[in-house]
Formats: sequence, C-alpha cells, structure tokens
Amino acid sequence: MPDVNQPETRPADMTEMMRNLFDGSGQMRARLGSQMAELAHAQQQILREWEDMAHGWFARRHSGTQATLDAAREIARCNDPGEAMGAYQRWLAGSVSRMAADALEAQSHGARMMKACAEAMRADGGAEHGAAARRGEHAGERGPRRAAAGG
Repeated sequence: MPDVNQPETRPADMTEMMRNLFDGSGQMRARLGSQMAELAHAQQQILREWEDMAHGWFARRHSGTQATLDAAREIARCNDPGEAMGAYQRWLAGSVSRMAADALEAQSHGARMMKACAEAMRADGGAEHGAAARRGEHAGERGPRRAAAGG
C-alpha cells in the first residue's frame, strides 16, 4: 500500500488505495475501523486526563486563594514583625506545595496522555491488539484467525 504521507504519491496511487479500501474482502475497512476505534479511545483517555488535571488545578487555586486571605488576615492582626513573618512563611510553604503538586500532576497526567497517543499510533496489528485487550480478548484467541486470514 502506498504511503499517503509521502509527497511523491501520485493520484493513481490514491485511486488504487481507494479501490483496495472498498474491495470485497473488507480487510482494509476492518483495519481502518480498528484504527479509528483506537484513536477514539485515545481521545477519550486524553480528555479524561485533561479534565482530571484541570479539576486538581482549580481545587489548588481555590485553596490558595483562601490561604492568601487567611494569611492576610493573620498578618493584619500581628503586633510583632516575627509573627507576621511566620504567617507569611506558612503561606509561602503552602503556595510552593501547591505549585509542586501542579508540576507532579502535569507530569503524571502528561505521561498517561503520551501513552494513550503512542498506543493509538501503533502500526496495524498494534491497534487491533490494543482494542482487543480492552475487550478482554487474549492474543492467543486471535492468533489462529489472523494466521488463517494470511496476516
């Protein structure tokens, strides 16, 4: 099959590719369907990761806003610069902790998003294997049928 990403692909090659897609065996359509299912699954995973990460980020921002107000009130009640500095340091420690949590979440969610993308991009049989694994099928169950089909 021609690589449609290569600039030297000619229109005749594209016509042949479309003929192959709609041939009687349905092999190309099945592969395309499997790849599209894998892509859709990856998109769902990525959206869930972004949503979870955003919820955590907003929760920490709400907490930080409340911590800022509490620290400002505490500092305003202080009669001693040392007390005020202590309140400020507690606020700063909480702020740094929230930023560290942001970074850790971004790293872990980012890694899961990259894994979802990598799994969706696996060539041919990789996409089928990923979809089969989610359906609970074992590679051994699919092996004889693939061999019989010539792939």
